[in-house]
Amino acid sequence: MANDNQGSRTFLAIVLGGIVLALVIAAYFMYGHKGETNVKVEQPGTEQPAPAPAAPPAAETPAAPPAGEAPAAPETPAPSTNP
Repeated sequence: MANDNQGSRTFLAIVLGGIVLALVIAAYFMYGHKGETNVKVEQPGTEQPAPAPAAPPAAETPAAPPAGEAPAAPETPAPSTNP
């Protein structure tokens, strides 16, 4: 038995393909010009490497406390009365 609706399927595929094609062409004409601009974009310059950090100064001896100030004496703990 032959398939009777083969012709209608082909017709439907052609019609739907035409609709999709028409929508693509309409979208191109409506929005296709928006991507074409004359704006020039500058490329960022190449980054220069950071200069080498300066060598740290030679190790210095700690400075003495200012004159007139004596270093604090260490505190002595109170004697424990707990037997």
